[in-house]
Amino acid sequence: MSDREVEDKARDLVAPVLGSEKCEKLLALVNNLERVADVRELSSTLAN
Repeated sequence: MSDREVEDKARDLVAPVLGSEKCEKLLALVNNLERVADVRELSSTLAN
């Protein structure tokens, strides 16, 4: 799968659960994970 296909699939699965805004934030964090200063930002985004 291409990166685009993976992101589209993630949106399809995650957005209904977390909402579009959190989904986009999560994708941005994951796509830049090596630059995330504090991994707690990722876990707080995943929290409902």
